[in-house]
Amino acid sequence: MTPPDPYADLKRYLADGEVTAFVGAGMSAGASLPGWYDLIAELTARIGYELPPPKWATGDALIEAAQAYVNSQGLHGLISFLKDRLDTTGKSPSAAHYALARLPIALVFTANFDDLLERAYRDTGKRVEVVTRDASIPFMRRGPGTVNIVKLYGDLDQPDTLVLAREQYDAFFLQRPQMVKLLETSVATSDMLYLGWSHGDPYFKMIFGELLGRFGALMRPGYAAMFDVTEAQRVELTRRHIRVVELPGADRTASLAAWLAILPAAGAPQAVQPSPRPAAGSAGAVPASAGAPLAPTAAQLPGGARVAAGGERSIAIGGNVSGSVIIIGNGNVVGDGSSSNVVKGQPPVRPDRPSETCQVSSSWNAAAIRDLLNAAFNDEELTTLCFDTFRPVYEDFATGMSKGQKVQRLLDYCIRQEQVDDLLAAVQRANPRKYEQYERKLKG
Repeated sequence: MTPPDPYADLKRYLADGEVTAFVGAGMSAGASLPGWYDLIAELTARIGYELPPPKWATGDALIEAAQAYVNSQGLHGLISFLKDRLDTTGKSPSAAHYALARLPIALVFTANFDDLLERAYRDTGKRVEVVTRDASIPFMRRGPGTVNIVKLYGDLDQPDTLVLAREQYDAFFLQRPQMVKLLETSVATSDMLYLGWSHGDPYFKMIFGELLGRFGALMRPGYAAMFDVTEAQRVELTRRHIRVVELPGADRTASLAAWLAILPAAGAPQAVQPSPRPAAGSAGAVPASAGAPLAPTAAQLPGGARVAAGGERSIAIGGNVSGSVIIIGNGNVVGDGSSSNVVKGQPPVRPDRPSETCQVSSSWNAAAIRDLLNAAFNDEELTTLCFDTFRPVYEDFATGMSKGQKVQRLLDYCIRQEQVDDLLAAVQRANPRKYEQYERKLKG
């Protein structure tokens, strides 16, 4: 049987424009810029300040160390050091920067001071709006070919916006309340993609913790591409509804770029790929909760990289960025690095009858199905349909849930359970006129 795509949900969210990225210092490491710890270590070495080793250095410890430098050398000394050490003259965006820039993501938050991210987007032909203070927010843009980059902790070319030491962090919420609200809203309403981010920033943790306390199990899932993940980190991120994509650390930039390359690029068609439906309670069954870990499968990735075998709690990928065809299972082509295509080839063997094969449903256009559901039913009719035909979806509805949220729950369920055909048949029976209007659009 063809293994399920472990990134199907993320690809669908990307195609629907529901993903926001959060980029940390690790993204710029491929351009020979230091990470957060290494940057602070250079500072403290200049003043003889004892910094804990990386394993024990918390975000608070790094912020305090930067403050110690300010106390010793002044704020001008700190800013001068940052402008010299993080200067990008003669440096180019990394392969990971460009791999991110090709994705259909219109809003990117970053903790980085450098300009590599916006340069990568401009190099790919996109119009960039950089937000460094509250007054920039009204000028954020929408529409195809545009991206908004919110530099939470400032820009190297605007020294008064930089945030690194304790005194600067203490003023952060007072000076940029609208940027904080924008971040809160984005985390609550988007599926976050964390790249090059250590998740050690105590101020981000505080914002995220408030949202988690407010929404609990209703929080939308996030995805974090990380290296050398400890079990404690994995458990904590799972608690925060963040799914770990664990990458090998031999060449971190190449590994991250290779993983990003398998996601659909902006403008690429996104087809629905049905996934095998394990029996309830079986070893292969994965809970539908937002915090559930990804269900990895054995899959060949660019340059010989591999996704870890099923049953592991995270996804491991390796290899360099080379080749353009991604292979899963027994030679079935599922992507070319710029789009996500439905699996072709021999039908998979039925698990209950090894001598027979089961037919894979045709691909469907998820966006068209969503539009059909919205057009064919009002809120009450949609609720009745789910009660009568898709009871597990109905039982998952919560008080105050919007019609759009119900439609997405229903569509997600039918894709996971391979019941898209059943869903469309039910819509055709209930509202044949609307079904006829959308029928030609439904095929992917």
